[in-house]
Amino acid sequence: MSAISEKQFWLDEIHHLEEDIGLLTDLIALPELDSKIIKEAIYEIKEVDRRIRGLDAKLLLSDENDIKNCILTIHPGAGGTESCDWAEMLFRMYLRWLQQKQTKSSSNR
Repeated sequence: MSAISEKQFWLDEIHHLEEDIGLLTDLIALPELDSKIIKEAIYEIKEVDRRIRGLDAKLLLSDENDIKNCILTIHPGAGGTESCDWAEMLFRMYLRWLQQKQTKSSSNR
């Protein structure tokens, strides 16, 4: 994606979110709110929140180096068995997260 088209994407997304938030603000400000309108507003607010969180994640991972590999090393500290157990749980947590994100991973245990 070129730099200009990427900036246009961000501007369009923010503009759409601003429009949706404006419409929701107008909807909530109606003098007569019935339960159907309230349920619809709650659904739409959750949807806007989901979209904002998605954009936040995309923005967070939009640097040119974000597509490169990462090495993660987990070492148990000076805690004996509990420390080793915690390191193992942390390892499994990261491994499952990578699998959910359909990301390649390898392990040198």
